[in-house]
Amino acid sequence: MAKKTEEVGAEFLLELIKTVDDNERAALDAIRRFVASVDKAIPRGDKKSGPRRQTEVVEAALRMIEQLLGVSNDVARRLTDSVRQALPEIERNAKSVAKKAAAKAPAKPRAKKSGSKTTKKSPSRKAVAKKKSA
Repeated sequence: MAKKTEEVGAEFLLELIKTVDDNERAALDAIRRFVASVDKAIPRGDKKSGPRRQTEVVEAALRMIEQLLGVSNDVARRLTDSVRQALPEIERNAKSVAKKAAAKAPAKPRAKKSGSKTTKKSPSRKAVAKKKSA
């Protein structure tokens, strides 16, 4: 049985949400790796300058990632809103196309009644003439 447009739309939205969630997890993992790289790249040196430089670099990277995730979430939200608005129109169009296709489709052959007798065709005139001449 074909899925309803609402079911397809709901599945699409759930897949979209899952994709955004997976991307956010990947971003957090990237942050962890980045912080580890900063720890290795910037020597701790003295207690005053080392940690402060590390903190500045990490905070700048986190601000950048926050902006990127905000853009990503905004795109996902706009896409979701657009799909929600388009679903009713898509469903109407699908029903209209199905009605038109049904109207153009050839009629189905009728089933024979179970109690009716089958009639045998009589041989053609040519076949009868050939048989007589042979």
